[in-house]
Amino acid sequence: MSCFVLNDLELHQVVYAHALDMTDYHFSFSTSGFGNYYPATDERSGLLEIGYVLKTPLIIENHTLGETYTAEEGDVFLFPPQHDITVHAKDGAPHKHVTSEFMVSGTVEVCPHATVADKLTGDVRASIALPYIIPAETVHRSVKGIIHRLAADHSLLVNKSYFAQCADFYSLLEGLRRSADPEELVKPYISPKYKAHCKRAEEYIEQHILEPINISEIANAIGLSKNYLINIFSEYKGMGLTEYINRVKLNRMLLLISHYGYSMKQACEYVSFNDANYISRIFRRYYGVSFKEYCYNLKMLEQRR
Repeated sequence: MSCFVLNDLELHQVVYAHALDMTDYHFSFSTSGFGNYYPATDERSGLLEIGYVLKTPLIIENHTLGETYTAEEGDVFLFPPQHDITVHAKDGAPHKHVTSEFMVSGTVEVCPHATVADKLTGDVRASIALPYIIPAETVHRSVKGIIHRLAADHSLLVNKSYFAQCADFYSLLEGLRRSADPEELVKPYISPKYKAHCKRAEEYIEQHILEPINISEIANAIGLSKNYLINIFSEYKGMGLTEYINRVKLNRMLLLISHYGYSMKQACEYVSFNDANYISRIFRRYYGVSFKEYCYNLKMLEQRR
């Protein structure tokens, strides 16, 4: 299956999400600009549609790619910006899918007959490579849940802040990335019992996020040895337990700064981070920019909206 690469991707808003149930479904559309929703801001504007098939395969004529392919039941389909698409239900049978549409800016590289492995880059902040179809058996568990929740929110007219929309969007992209990345697909199997232990560790961290957190204390609280917990958590989460704790605390700090007007010093103290230099080092290591730069860019983005 061919793939595409999204570069310098920026979310404007979640524009539409729904569950469609129709007989003899047939539709042609373009994802260039913002369609019928809003005027495009520039030539890099477009719609990114992400959905999955619940009933009756969807035949997709991708005119931009020059290929016709099928999204089977359970498969996730992606329509990137700057594409012309025609879709119809196989044999005209009753069809059902759930989908979400995002207004985005960025550049799109169409890669006929190339795989995601061919297009992976070392700079994960700059681009993401994705296939047009992700088979049901490789779809990460988070993906369909997010798409379904977006559709439910839209039907209930739930009004979400821009940051909440970003959280949904980038969590969805991360789930898609993990679904398509060959290295993610060969990660070791984690038994339900191990997952339960790791979930309890996550709950402990969330409950004690405002305190200094010691890995030995987590292990004692859930009845495991420290080394055993470190090993299974790393396999379960794909990152070390210390890194996970740091990321959760950093995310809480960003929330306090962006939503509640905390200073960096106040946010550090709130989550029991006492060494500003340490925070700067780990933030740059995880996110590629300094903490102060990230917060500044976040505020500038919010002011533009």
